[in-house]
Amino acid sequence: MFRLENLLERRPFLLNDAHLRQNPNNIKEWLNRVELCKSNKELIIETYEKAIKTVNNLKAFGKSELLYINYAKYYESINDLEHANLIFYRGTQVHFRSLEQISSIWCEWCEMHLRCRNFKDAYSVIKTGCTTAAKTFYENDQLKRVPSASVSIKTWSLYADLEEQLGTFQNVKVMTILKYNNISGSLSTYDRFKDSYTSSNFELLRFS
Repeated sequence: MFRLENLLERRPFLLNDAHLRQNPNNIKEWLNRVELCKSNKELIIETYEKAIKTVNNLKAFGKSELLYINYAKYYESINDLEHANLIFYRGTQVHFRSLEQISSIWCEWCEMHLRCRNFKDAYSVIKTGCTTAAKTFYENDQLKRVPSASVSIKTWSLYADLEEQLGTFQNVKVMTILKYNNISGSLSTYDRFKDSYTSSNFELLRFS
């Protein structure tokens, strides 16, 4: 009877194991695995770490950036921002397939600090994301470029929002095309009409 009950309790894990053996790059199944761990802190951390080490981000089935985002949010939920910052940083060093993925890492990292009212940290994070140069790597003797958040409308838009909220005039001219109208409005608020006009003519190709 005990063995039967034990088997029934383990059944979800066994099914999950089977799915992951079929495809170790299945992000949905790794996240399901985390859910099975419930409130077991050590098992949750162990699962995330195993997932990160196992998944090939260039071959992932699903959004592999969620492994880092959800992992960091878990640490946030237990008020451990030190480890949350570390996980987000690790995520920024990953070779993701798309610009959207790396942009999501930087934006979620920034938004975590906004939720915690760490405004200076939020500003520092998103500014770093917008100014980090693209990385390159070799694959099959071919040089490839890793997508960089520095060319993402999503990250620049969030950066623009923070610039406007914090009132930092020095950097407000480098906002994205998406925020162009808001830039002019912000500059006019400062009675800098000449600079506002200049901002409308800055090089758009910079963000292409």
